[in-house]
Amino acid sequence: MRQISGFENPKIKFHKILKETIEPRLNEPNIVLNSFIVTPTKLVELNFWQDGKTIDDFANHNVYFQKEDSASYIGKILSKSIE
Repeated sequence: MRQISGFENPKIKFHKILKETIEPRLNEPNIVLNSFIVTPTKLVELNFWQDGKTIDDFANHNVYFQKEDSASYIGKILSKSIE
């Protein structure tokens, strides 16, 4: 995450490409594609680009922090996977 400079980075946007472009092309309702980034990087280490972004802001882009959100990030990913 330290080398990524914002939510427009292709690695972060990949989850949208899967949902909006690739999954519809499959035309198979039983197949669900997801992409998540789980990072050991601490949120405070991203202060050079986070511009006041919160853990929830990152979660909205499928980015989860292992350390700051250790008690719940796995549950959040599983919940998002079955939406």
